[in-house]
Amino acid sequence: MKEIKIGNGGAGITGFVQYLYKEFNISNKTKYAFEWKTSDTTETINGLINGDLDVGWPYGKKTVCDAYSKHSDIWTEPIYIFRDHFVLVGPKDNPADIPFSGDLHPHVSKEEVYAMFKAISEGKNGSKFMTRNDQSATNILERNIFKKVLGRFPDVSKDSWYIAFKSYPDKALKESNTKGYYTLSDRGIWTWAKPNYKTKLRIYCEGGDSDPLDILLNPCFTIARKKNKKAVEFCEWLGKKEGQNYVEKYILNGENLYSKAPESGAYPCEKE
Repeated sequence: MKEIKIGNGGAGITGFVQYLYKEFNISNKTKYAFEWKTSDTTETINGLINGDLDVGWPYGKKTVCDAYSKHSDIWTEPIYIFRDHFVLVGPKDNPADIPFSGDLHPHVSKEEVYAMFKAISEGKNGSKFMTRNDQSATNILERNIFKKVLGRFPDVSKDSWYIAFKSYPDKALKESNTKGYYTLSDRGIWTWAKPNYKTKLRIYCEGGDSDPLDILLNPCFTIARKKNKKAVEFCEWLGKKEGQNYVEKYILNGENLYSKAPESGAYPCEKE
């Protein structure tokens, strides 16, 4: 039986979860038995509540801090451990005619992000947006952006341009590529993905690290159930300098997948 069950979606798919717990065991000369369990942010939080998970890596400060405020009696305080970055991807033929800079890492303003989502929602030339429709951090963000530009949440049963495909981010990216849909993914999954997952797609915009309020920044936090002391030890190590030093050493296909957490944001819920 595994001693520490860790819940996360994309960072487990890319192998990052496994990489960090192996480095933890090497650095600390421990032999803790870890297991990664695939879970989006909502599933991760639920797993921490019901005890199916010992450690969770959920995304999104508001979501995480709201949950922590209700379960601080059984959870450790969330620690900011790394930054992923959302990417708006879509077909290269670009039926919605949204701006494309050609930059390798196209960072744009919040207003430009809103304008791109608004253009997609108009359904020009049959353009469609694929939603995971699962209350993952990705789904929560894209719905909030559409609400900002439409004045309401999009509806898969009424909006012909809004297509549901409930799955984890790897399969969602592949489906978007196959069907020619725009979708919200993340840089970690995009960098990890095999060519056949993205041959017909390109990135139109993505989050960056320079602005902590970047709408496409995807911060990840670690939480442990207090009663599992080994899980608590692992989470504390992730937030310390030694653990943080490994974050940007994880490279696939010649690129970093994630950025380490900002030094000022270690305990994001302190002022909530």
